[in-house]
Amino acid sequence: MSRRGVVITGMGVVCPLGDRPDAVFEAMCEGRTAFAPPTVFDAAALPGHVAAEVPQFAPEKYLRAGNIRPLDRTGRLALVGVELALADAE
Repeated sequence: MSRRGVVITGMGVVCPLGDRPDAVFEAMCEGRTAFAPPTVFDAAALPGHVAAEVPQFAPEKYLRAGNIRPLDRTGRLALVGVELALADAE
């Protein structure tokens, strides 16, 4: 039986608190929250009226247009996280 290890070579994050690991860590240490009224969808019919969404998410800041078009918002967020991790890993 062979043992396989995991090597972390880069970090990427896209979340309501930021798009850099150091910015997210700083926000968490300061106790900042990212919950606010949603802007991406209408929450009037839902029981809660706050969400933690990535504000003003612009995937074109990170990706080429051809990579953006076939993806929904969730796919774009995930792909940007991967791109940031790859860039961090160099």
